[in-house]
Amino acid sequence: REAVVDAGADGCSFTELRFGPTTHARDGFGVADAIAAVCEGAADGAREAGIEAGIVVCALRHHDEETNLAVARAAAAHAGRGVVGFDVAGDELLYPDLEPYVAPFQCAAAAGLGLTAHVAEAGPARNVVAAHETLGVRRIGHGTRLGSDADVLGWAVDHGMCLEVCATSNVFTGAAASVAEHPVHRFLEAGCNVVLGDDNPITVDTRLSREVRLLREAGLSADQLDRIDATAVEFAFCEPSVRAGLRARTVPPAGPATT
Repeated sequence: REAVVDAGADGCSFTELRFGPTTHARDGFGVADAIAAVCEGAADGAREAGIEAGIVVCALRHHDEETNLAVARAAAAHAGRGVVGFDVAGDELLYPDLEPYVAPFQCAAAAGLGLTAHVAEAGPARNVVAAHETLGVRRIGHGTRLGSDADVLGWAVDHGMCLEVCATSNVFTGAAASVAEHPVHRFLEAGCNVVLGDDNPITVDTRLSREVRLLREAGLSADQLDRIDATAVEFAFCEPSVRAGLRARTVPPAGPATT
């Protein structure tokens, strides 16, 4: 609830919160209980803040396929009840193979959940291609390594991929040298779909409004920032009625985003 209220106070109209429910499960309090609790809190926060909010449930790379499939089934059971998407996160270098997550992602997709995956932050750019082809995702968490691989970046543009950029977090983890040198500048110049996130605002001490300010100071134009806002509306995991409302509140870009 507090995270959603904070997002509203920061000026957000819609927010997605993602978490790995297995890290909260205990004896007598399972994965489904954790998801239900987070959905309840997000709904309370959304009512209080007067904004829209959705939960993206994360499978974790270090867990076995059976555990992650159970997470996907619990997420699917909460589709339309607060859960809007499904993700895989964790150590990309220790667990590079995406095949163990195919069945969980298929389960999530069958329930109509949006799909995203954390790749190409620590691992190579080609992991973006693998995530699309193996898991069926169009949104990529971070994807910073695309900045050093023009071929894969071009592929991402051609395939309408969307990169979830968290600039401060990427500097914090060493994936980018600085906000000024962040590959988001190359992503936008190449014509790639980009949206912004604050990743973990407590850990890296930032908010979405600060991310916008830092990127503006680092050289992004008003038109580019408007394009990011419009792209975020088109790639948000939300109901059509919510998207229509967000479109009405967003500055129209110069041309249509690839959807």
